[in-house]
Amino acid sequence: MPIDVSNLKTELLGRKATSPLRDASDGHSGKLWTLRDGAAVNMDWYTALALEGRCFIVDTQTGSTPDDLNDLWTTADPDLYLYVPNGIAVLPLYIELGFEDTSTAVVADIYAQASNTEDADRSVTGTVETITNLRTDQPRESVCSAWSHVTACTEPAAGNYFEFWRPYMGFIDDEFNDSIPWRASQPHGMSWSAKEATIPPIICDAGCVAVWASVTAGTGFVTMIWAEVDSSSIK
Repeated sequence: MPIDVSNLKTELLGRKATSPLRDASDGHSGKLWTLRDGAAVNMDWYTALALEGRCFIVDTQTGSTPDDLNDLWTTADPDLYLYVPNGIAVLPLYIELGFEDTSTAVVADIYAQASNTEDADRSVTGTVETITNLRTDQPRESVCSAWSHVTACTEPAAGNYFEFWRPYMGFIDDEFNDSIPWRASQPHGMSWSAKEATIPPIICDAGCVAVWASVTAGTGFVTMIWAEVDSSSIK
């Protein structure tokens, strides 16, 4: 028997609050989240992940002291290496490189790579870096590990791997020590954003993200921001 719904009165209700009601696990039903004035909250998903404490950052150096970048490029010597263990999916959100100096005119190798090789592990020779939650109250710790100035690691270019960012390649003139503070031809600073790329790489279970900024006697800073979710939640 058909039912006439034209006269039914319906309301779309939301839960008014300054923060969402968080469940301990996925799969539960719930009300829409609205502000106290009833306006629906429709934020960027990455921002929501940051509010949940699922976004992290690592800096190879801070302040005015740059990191010593690797002189010569090899596949096992990235300038920043992020290890992703089993059970976790990592979404890179932002990578930034800032060069302070190079000693001579050189050919630079600058790119980022994602890999899901089963050989990715913590057998890394380099400087152990501190990973920090983007929420300053540190509601959860990252399960990843990070190193800078890597001189040895398991081959990242193996298994299912790909380069997802190559901002600069080729010859760099030795102009960093000139009196001119900025040269348009020089890679003083460059960045990659998941929003600009529109689709981020997803490193799911036992993989890594590696960033190379190889220039002769180069110094500078490398920053990476990413989100971590349980890999089971996307499978």
